[in-house]
Amino acid sequence: LETGVFGKKEISLPFREIQNVDIDQSFVYRIFGMSNLIILTAGHEDKPYASEEQSEIVLPALDVAEARALQKYLIEQANVQEVTRAPSSAAL
Repeated sequence: LETGVFGKKEISLPFREIQNVDIDQSFVYRIFGMSNLIILTAGHEDKPYASEEQSEIVLPALDVAEARALQKYLIEQANVQEVTRAPSSAAL
């Protein structure tokens, strides 16, 4: 990830350090079909966008389809299990 206009900052994150990849959509982003892709490592805080530490990377304003495809790719490359919905009690 490369950020900055006047001062450039480049962040590299090996696949093995990725713990989770989340998609976040505000109401306005939903209207325009956009989302944020949030890449978390093992050291992340459990507060959304809590800090600018290297424990999380936010890719803002992505097309939802692109964000989902990138999320799937990163999870597969990192060999991280996706969080799935727990089965309902009726299914048990």
